[in-house]
Amino acid sequence: MDIKYVNQAGENLFDIENGLDIEEIKVYYKIENEWELHYSYNLDLPKGISLIQRGEETYLRLTPSIDIVTDGYSETKLSFLQKNRMS
Repeated sequence: MDIKYVNQAGENLFDIENGLDIEEIKVYYKIENEWELHYSYNLDLPKGISLIQRGEETYLRLTPSIDIVTDGYSETKLSFLQKNRMS
């Protein structure tokens, strides 16, 4: 799954100064009704995320959870480290 994050001005947050940094993102999978931090040290992408270029823009590529929790759905949650950014 590829996700583009933009601010209110429509600027891609991975492409601007003081924007998002992939190191600030944590991925959680819901497993047996509990949120668990996803990190698989033995994978090429241990956090299950990477940045990719699509044309001139940067997207977050996310590997969603495959653990089914309810009615055939899986749940994946992202958290972002809050830091002081200039607008």
